[in-house]
Amino acid sequence: MTVDIYIERNSKFVRGMSKARRWIEQFCLSQYQMRVFEKRRPRYEIVMPFAAGPELEQAIEELIAEMHENADLCNCFIEVTLHDPLTDTYWS
Repeated sequence: MTVDIYIERNSKFVRGMSKARRWIEQFCLSQYQMRVFEKRRPRYEIVMPFAAGPELEQAIEELIAEMHENADLCNCFIEVTLHDPLTDTYWS
């Protein structure tokens, strides 16, 4: 599954984009065997433990919520898209 993340500051007067990216990688994506594809605009590959069904949907909802929460703690917001190339399904 691929994960595309766009991180932006809430205000031009705050800093924290790199901290938000680091926290998302460390606390959210690392538990899913994260691999980085592009460093400049974060693109990752993760392995979800569920193949399909309600367990997968719940895990993805929790992951996205946790990513938003970590970005918010760093005074940033994110746009995140998860894509499963096998089923061509997108979540955001």
